[in-house]
Amino acid sequence: MITTRHLSFLTLWTVLLCSLGVALLLAPLGCQGPAAMQQPNRAWVDASRQFHDVIGPRFVAYVQADATLDQLTRDVLVRTVSDWEFMVRQGEASIPVTAPAPAAPVARPAGGGLGGGR
Repeated sequence: MITTRHLSFLTLWTVLLCSLGVALLLAPLGCQGPAAMQQPNRAWVDASRQFHDVIGPRFVAYVQADATLDQLTRDVLVRTVSDWEFMVRQGEASIPVTAPAPAAPVARPAGGGLGGGR
């Protein structure tokens, strides 16, 4: 049986996860019109990944350990976290991979070694 305390907690998490999913999907739109839809926002996707990696496993552990939840409720809540992971992966896959910046050359000491030229 789900108590009022559980219902408010679960409602909060469901709204939070759905809002995050909508934000992840709408983040590339920004205020720049159709051109912005082609470039997803790296910061949003990275933040969503980090948030999922911290909150997702804890929420799943909480849901699985809560003896007051029935199996259907557990399945729905765990599926919500799985869907969240899917949205994050979709966002990550839609961002073009850029080559890393070349490393700066290493300055060598005069004399060609550690001994100071002796």
